[in-house]
Amino acid sequence: MIPGAAALKRKDWVAAERAFQEALRLRPFDANIIVNLALTLEQLGRRDETANLWIRLQQLDPELCRRARRRLASERSRRIRLGVFGFVLVTVLSATVSLALLPGNWDVAWVTAVEQVIALALAAAALGVLVGMVVLLRRLRR
Repeated sequence: MIPGAAALKRKDWVAAERAFQEALRLRPFDANIIVNLALTLEQLGRRDETANLWIRLQQLDPELCRRARRRLASERSRRIRLGVFGFVLVTVLSATVSLALLPGNWDVAWVTAVEQVIALALAAAALGVLVGMVVLLRRLRR
């Protein structure tokens, strides 16, 4: 297996970057190397370098660029769906525990469960706002 591909499979982003940088030095117009390096740098959070590689790839192979960006968007969407699922699961479990811990006093149990759901929803919203602000600040610094 090619060193960069093997490192990608292991999710060793630093080793993958080194391997793809070396490969790109040897074959500067290989669109597949550019895609893999862009995806690797994306994982490392190096958005400026990634953006430059996407521009370069768009010039070399627009179709490959479109497919790779769609793949990246699909992966991001999957992560968001997993996060939402996790939030819903935690909320339901929390409410269920509240109901189980307060048997016999269902009025208090339901109020406690609803309060926990509201608190978790507010925490998730605050986290979303915080993440949005971080993304915005990163973009403004460019």
